[in-house]
Amino acid sequence: MDEALIFDHKSRDWHPSSHCIWAEDKIRLPGLVSIADQYQMVEEFFVGVLKIESPELEMYIDALKSEATNPARARVFELIECLCGYDPSPRELSELENCKCFPVNVPGEGQKWMDCSGAFAVGDRRVYVELSRSEIPLLDFSLEEIHSSEIFLSGLGIDMKFLSVIARAETDASETSVHRMLTSDVRRKAYAICR
Repeated sequence: MDEALIFDHKSRDWHPSSHCIWAEDKIRLPGLVSIADQYQMVEEFFVGVLKIESPELEMYIDALKSEATNPARARVFELIECLCGYDPSPRELSELENCKCFPVNVPGEGQKWMDCSGAFAVGDRRVYVELSRSEIPLLDFSLEEIHSSEIFLSGLGIDMKFLSVIARAETDASETSVHRMLTSDVRRKAYAICR
């Protein structure tokens, strides 16, 4: 029988070692209590003697699938960040293909949760986001969140939905003249920077 030998200072309760995981407090996995921050000084005892496990990629995948049944945006992103820490391959992430873990702002409908095959774009460039925010469904991640979760997004093929990939910038420079003084000034500065 697995006795409740480990005291969790946060919940003020005792837990069996099989319900504990050697991880920081910010890492919350379903049915497990993270204890590393509370017992840093005696890690060898908990990991070596009591055989408390460290989290593994599969645990985070299961936690994300579980969270997606009733998702909270902050918690989903927290799990995605943890997954990125393992540098997972597309094969390892493949079981998340049908997981509705992407918060998407749909114009006129509010936020919806979609899987990676959903019809949405990723606003990875500020100017593109400003131009398309009210026109197309966009992933509800900030630019910083997009860049920090790029491993996850790429692993699920979401990188093909980046606006920088699917948008095409066109300019029309008809009836222009070359301003020789400005051109010379730009060339001079460019030369100085590149030296």
